[in-house]
Amino acid sequence: VRDGITQWVPRWQQRDWMTIDGENVKNQDLWKKLINEIDRHDVAWRWVKGHGEDKYNDMVDQLAVEARGKQEAPVIDESSIHIFLGVTCRHKTKTGGWAVILAYRGHYKVLGGRMTEVTANILYLEAVINGLNALKKKLPIVIHTTSGYLAEGAVAWLPGWKKRNWKTREEQDVVNKDYWQKLDTLHAAYDVRYQLVAKTDAPCHSQEAKEIAKEYEQEE
Repeated sequence: VRDGITQWVPRWQQRDWMTIDGENVKNQDLWKKLINEIDRHDVAWRWVKGHGEDKYNDMVDQLAVEARGKQEAPVIDESSIHIFLGVTCRHKTKTGGWAVILAYRGHYKVLGGRMTEVTANILYLEAVINGLNALKKKLPIVIHTTSGYLAEGAVAWLPGWKKRNWKTREEQDVVNKDYWQKLDTLHAAYDVRYQLVAKTDAPCHSQEAKEIAKEYEQEE
């Protein structure tokens, strides 16, 4: 919202509400309503870290949860710790950011960092490793990720790699082997389940994690 209203909207208006790729701007009816409202006020936009102990942000988050209603809320297993991953990567410069939101019965912890000389796959592995390393309780874990590489690798490929002494079926070294070995060690310590989610329908905490990752990536 902050980036949209402060940076993108003027450009969209110049292009008659078209993106740089020539597509219609999504949610433009809502953007236009927002423009009409802020024209009546003197507004400063300030980003605050989700679950970062900002009392007013925590307050509106709780109000939003209550307003969503129990019927529309996704079913969340409260006996498990849920880890939501978000990454952003600039492929040309090989820089990126990762973020993790750990959630357990209304308690949250946020982690993140910036990396260089990396790929998106490495960022996802770094995120999940840091998330699991931060755990204090031996409870079932659910990893929410949009990365098929991570989810498929952790569930389907990793056991075969171990049997073949960290070789692929083609007898090649496993790419990102050091990361996978760290993750394998953590799997042995916890009961971990992976939930692959669609990018177009990701949970709100997954979307929030990606926004936080973007902030880390932009740090110098």
